[in-house]
Amino acid sequence: MAANSDESSERQKELLTLLRSQRAEGILLVIASAQTPVAEISRMLNAGIPLVCVDRIPDRVSVDSVSVEDQAAAAMAVDHLIGEGHRRIAIATGPLSLRNERHRLIGYQEALAAAGLPIDEDLTWQGNLRPEDIAAMARERLTERQRWPDAVFCTNGPTALGVLRAMHDLQMRVPEDIGFVTFDELTVDDLFSPAITTVLQPAYDIGHCAAEMLLDRIESADRNGEPKTVKLPATLKVRASSRLPVRLAQTSTP
Repeated sequence: MAANSDESSERQKELLTLLRSQRAEGILLVIASAQTPVAEISRMLNAGIPLVCVDRIPDRVSVDSVSVEDQAAAAMAVDHLIGEGHRRIAIATGPLSLRNERHRLIGYQEALAAAGLPIDEDLTWQGNLRPEDIAAMARERLTERQRWPDAVFCTNGPTALGVLRAMHDLQMRVPEDIGFVTFDELTVDDLFSPAITTVLQPAYDIGHCAAEMLLDRIESADRNGEPKTVKLPATLKVRASSRLPVRLAQTSTP
């Protein structure tokens, strides 16, 4: 069975309750962004129903999980931007109630610190996972040309779509006016020109590993054993969007 919470904590609670009542043998769960379903996950585990969290790792509850190395992956993306010559790098995140979003923010901060660059709170844009809300926030941040960052790093696909919408509305060009990198390949990436530099999660491997972990737990005599955590490496697909903006390249030319 497949079900979608649509990022609603109430819908998530209803679905988990339904699956428990239907005696599901096991569950793969991507938690909704609004709130960690601690009580629901605990009830599942106490009922002997194995559960594996995928991508988003919940706080305050121990459970099997498979995700990417979020902190290292974010640092890799920001290191690339720094290497291209960007110095004022903004980060647009999803809700920091999600552990993976917090770790991506930490990776961004670590990369800046390692390069001796200041961490400017004005360049940390925290939002939700609704592209229309992200677009409104980004338009406000990008209205004044003199305050434009050199580049924006988005920590997830919905956030990236929102920021790109704002740039389009403001007639900003990538990378002529601003550099751009995102976490997660956009499903409509072929429609963007130039192509977008992207942190690629090994989606197939994550799904395969999570399914194997769940089947192993279902078949195990000890369904409540020590939780397992698997973190897989991400890769960076470098494309044209992360180049140094022409306006900055020109000013740095002797």
